[in-house]
Amino acid sequence: MKNNHTSHANQILQWIIDTDYKSAKWFYNLNPKLTLPLKIISLLGTIQFWALFSLILFIYGIFFDQNIENFSVLLFTGIIGSLLTISVLKRIIRRKRPYMDEKLRVFARQEFINREPYISKRQESFPSGHMYFWVMESIFFYFYFGFWALLPFLALLPFLFVSRIHLGVHFLSDVIVGMLMGLCLGLLNLVIFNRYLSGLYLNWMTICL
Repeated sequence: MKNNHTSHANQILQWIIDTDYKSAKWFYNLNPKLTLPLKIISLLGTIQFWALFSLILFIYGIFFDQNIENFSVLLFTGIIGSLLTISVLKRIIRRKRPYMDEKLRVFARQEFINREPYISKRQESFPSGHMYFWVMESIFFYFYFGFWALLPFLALLPFLFVSRIHLGVHFLSDVIVGMLMGLCLGLLNLVIFNRYLSGLYLNWMTICL
């Protein structure tokens, strides 16, 4: 019985790998004219972008709008939590990025290069931090500002999705799992922040001021 379960698990894992390799080749070989626009769009999923964006909102909120200030703190807590989660998973799984995967090169019979220079070779592939950040932040914007704030995230989501694979830095499963993690842990972060951290932050600010 145990051997049957192991066999099924291996079959599923092999199917995921085969799907990743096939989709990696297909997305990577899309029209080269897409590469530059997708590079630009991919910047929207970086931690640097969201850290800077959160800082700008925080400064604005301090002077003009306490709700914006509170929201910026939520963004910061989300960034910190996601960094810890993503870093631990990457170190445990240690999956090579597509442009570093020799088996992918043999499978696809072609070379894959890193089209996103700021991605370090030391970084692991699974899961996608870009997709994690993007989905998590979209949840925050939706719950704070309503449906209309969600629309830009939904509009750019397919392009960011494609960019991760086309640029040679992620597999399909990396991107999908990153999205699911962003959804689940984003909701969890929102609940924890609203119940506990928001009050603690306001109390701390009251004491400091």
